[in-house]
Amino acid sequence: MFYINCFYLALSLEVNTINILSQEKVESVIKTFIHLFNYQIDFTNKDGVVFASSNEEKIGKYFDLAQKAYMEEKNIIAPNNQTSETATNNIDSSTVYSPIILHNMFICVAVVHNCVKTPDLIIKIIHSYMDLLFNEEKTRVFDIRDRSFRSFGRSLVSVLDHNKYENILSNSRLLSYPENRPRLILAVDLSHEFNQRYPFPSEFDIQNYHEYIYHSFSVYLTGRHIFFQYNEEIYILIYEIPKEQIFNINEIYNTFLKFTTEKITIGVGSLVNKFKDYNSSFNLALYALEYGKLLNPNTKVHVWNDYKAQMLILTGNDNIKNELLKSSSEILEYFNKNKDIEETIIAFFESGTNVNKTAKKLHFHKNTILYRLNKFKTDSNIDIFNAKNCADLYTLIILFKEKKLFNKHSINEQFD
Repeated sequence: MFYINCFYLALSLEVNTINILSQEKVESVIKTFIHLFNYQIDFTNKDGVVFASSNEEKIGKYFDLAQKAYMEEKNIIAPNNQTSETATNNIDSSTVYSPIILHNMFICVAVVHNCVKTPDLIIKIIHSYMDLLFNEEKTRVFDIRDRSFRSFGRSLVSVLDHNKYENILSNSRLLSYPENRPRLILAVDLSHEFNQRYPFPSEFDIQNYHEYIYHSFSVYLTGRHIFFQYNEEIYILIYEIPKEQIFNINEIYNTFLKFTTEKITIGVGSLVNKFKDYNSSFNLALYALEYGKLLNPNTKVHVWNDYKAQMLILTGNDNIKNELLKSSSEILEYFNKNKDIEETIIAFFESGTNVNKTAKKLHFHKNTILYRLNKFKTDSNIDIFNAKNCADLYTLIILFKEKKLFNKHSINEQFD
């Protein structure tokens, strides 16, 4: 991983030459830029004098190379003035002065200090963000949070660690992603994988693991795919589907298996084309991951479309769900006393109510499965092959799992 140490940015900004934005809009862009990057940022006029800053004490400071970059309209990469200790820790560090031109018009010079080994890529990142922000202020297309792909990207910026170079680069790519291409949004849960590797993790272990995952995955999916760390457990994968190929979910899962174990779990959102649909697709991926792990823990890939009915049940009225559970206490007590029947019925639903698949899942003969299902019918007077009884029982199984009622002696324990 690359780190950007002591990240300072100075923008030499000639306000009077910007006819696409008012002074008020320019100041809005500056404030947004400071907020997004969460670094010490300075803004200077064409003479190199700071007029706005995240640190008010720096207002009035002069940058001679910023002025030179403005006059010559070219990138300047200069070695940093370092102490011997700083030089040891930041090999190949440099300061970048890069003019930013939007719509064939000079806007500013970005001055980035202590770029570690990657000044050219830092220039690209700064240009991508500034282009996005100025265009957004001009068009005001993306006012409402969660309505656009770009707002989705900005919400990620607030979550991610800004000291990690790859996260900044990914955000730059995310915010400049082309529209009208079919993509899937996936939520990837690596918590079990991590816990297996590090039962008692240190901060160093956590940092190394996330570095390892990011760089390993980047080897296999490059170009049209983007990979993010969303939080400590979940990663986000934006996966572009080539039009000439039929999408195969196993392709993604097998890619992860090249550098992880089978402990990973993936939630798959809907296929989308428009930026404004990316947030909803990601939420569906999270739902699929959550409900899939709850209802089908042995399955590794959960597609949201397979859990529409379950989502409806689990997001329903709590009072109605609780009353339904209380009226079904006898079934729960029966399950807790007959674990073989409970195991069979749960596997039956997880196998799509297919007896053959249930037998294969539990490694029993088909006749054993039929015997247990018929025994349940005899004991409870519930025919699981009746459509209504099957739907009612499956609803109860879902609620039992949500409330974690299995293995409790009485359903009333949940409400005591």
